[in-house]
Amino acid sequence: GGGDQREVRGGGTGRGAGLWKGKGGDGTDAMVEELRSAVTEVLTPHASAILLDPEWGIEPSKKRSANAGLLLAYEKSGYDNTRSGRLPDLLPHWSVRRLQEAGANCVKVLIYYTPFDTKDVNEEKHAFVERIGDECRTNDIPFFLLIIAVVCIAASGYVINHILYYVAHRINAPN
Repeated sequence: GGGDQREVRGGGTGRGAGLWKGKGGDGTDAMVEELRSAVTEVLTPHASAILLDPEWGIEPSKKRSANAGLLLAYEKSGYDNTRSGRLPDLLPHWSVRRLQEAGANCVKVLIYYTPFDTKDVNEEKHAFVERIGDECRTNDIPFFLLIIAVVCIAASGYVINHILYYVAHRINAPN
């Protein structure tokens, strides 16, 4: 699956590979929270917001500067690789309401997108994004959609801009 900042625990080949070698190997949940707390405390006085995940970010989010907002991730790390199209999934024990109650000022969802996927795959992604948008609207919280443009060929800026425009237009299209 696709990687993100949540892979910092691992001792394999992901982004966190080797990070914990000085402390005896793979990072524990407590070590991840300790690192994130330190980073949050040091950097948020200089930032308008911080992006964390609810798995290891709730306690560290309490260390953020009063001036810094909190974006909490709503999707699982990676994607369903048993099907084509890099379909996303949400964290099983979280909802927009629960993220907001945990302190989120904004909900972040990452989605892989290409107009070259089948119509069925892209319609499923459109419905996924629409459901989250409706959930955020109902809870009166901003929705940050992070789109990873997936293009299997060497793409020009035009193709990538077209992908982002198409998704944004589709989301905002009137019913």
